[in-house]
Amino acid sequence: MEINGVTIQMLPAASGDCIYLEFPDPDFRILIDGGYAKTYHKYLKKFLLNLAAEGKRLNLIVVTHIDNDHINGIKSLLQENGNAKNPQIIGIDEIWFNGLDQCIGARKSEQTMTFSLENILESMSPSQINLDYENGSQNISYISGCHLAQLIQSGDYRWNISTQNSLVCKEQTILFGDLKIKILNPTIKILNEMKEDWLHYLSEKCHKNIEITKAILFDAAFEGFFLNNEIDVEIEQEEISYSDESSNWLDEYTENKETEMDSKTTNCSSIALLLEYKNLKMLFPGDSPIQLFENELPEEFDLIKLPHHGSVKNISLEFIKNTKVKYYLLSTDGNRYGHPGKAVIANIIKHTENNTKLIKNYNVSLLTGLGELDESYNG
Repeated sequence: MEINGVTIQMLPAASGDCIYLEFPDPDFRILIDGGYAKTYHKYLKKFLLNLAAEGKRLNLIVVTHIDNDHINGIKSLLQENGNAKNPQIIGIDEIWFNGLDQCIGARKSEQTMTFSLENILESMSPSQINLDYENGSQNISYISGCHLAQLIQSGDYRWNISTQNSLVCKEQTILFGDLKIKILNPTIKILNEMKEDWLHYLSEKCHKNIEITKAILFDAAFEGFFLNNEIDVEIEQEEISYSDESSNWLDEYTENKETEMDSKTTNCSSIALLLEYKNLKMLFPGDSPIQLFENELPEEFDLIKLPHHGSVKNISLEFIKNTKVKYYLLSTDGNRYGHPGKAVIANIIKHTENNTKLIKNYNVSLLTGLGELDESYNG
């Protein structure tokens, strides 16, 4: 889709996110997350090769948080892209991502570690076999055991260069010509909680406190811990369909009370971006709950990507009722975790007076008759 010259494309990422933005002035391109490894191999690789053939490059990649449906497509891209100075797929100017270094601060020089510690860290690291989920079934995609921090460093990519102290966190505003990026999340507190959760788990595994050095295996164990220990709970989803003659479920779910906010640490650590471009205002919150920064947001938006694939835990119903939004984007195939939430969809439809469009990137069966399919991506 295109809004005032800005191209926005949600690539098919099953239950994940893979979102491309292109701004005509200053000729700037952003990729927010890469979906699963399968997303890259089936869709993103071809898409990026076509961009490169047109003489274009990615000016910024934002990996919002450590979760398989956001991070693994980027890992697959960097593996095949190779070194930043001689890219095999596409040129990449900069990557924003909060890993162990951003959460833990100063680390001492790499030292020889014991065999038992090495085994523990390796057991925590990302597996070589990654289970991707698409169309409701498990698909095994083989990827290297490399973690994202290692791929960024070994490829000499510019990492968090535009952000203060090499940390992507709240209260930072970055300018790229006419594009203003305000970072709304995460807070230092949330990043510190990630560190403490991981350190606690590591100390329990080792039966003592461990000094964290610059050994890259620590970074792998940090990423693997959050990929393997914070799995979303799958929820059975009823089908939703809507017509003018049948709106009972809309009334039922608009009356639902607020749900408890998402407390999953990695989701709360998502990099959330408020993009302002000329007269446009767009919100890309990753999987973070909008409730974390709801009071800081304007009352009108041109576009909001629904957080956590439309989960009822990540956007308050009061926010939907009180915020004027032209477009809501929904990135999900609807096959996992009960996404999107019925209450979210019902309130968008019932409280926007037909002034808001819901744009989806899949023909989700549970949204029959609802929203518009974004067909700008032709595969």
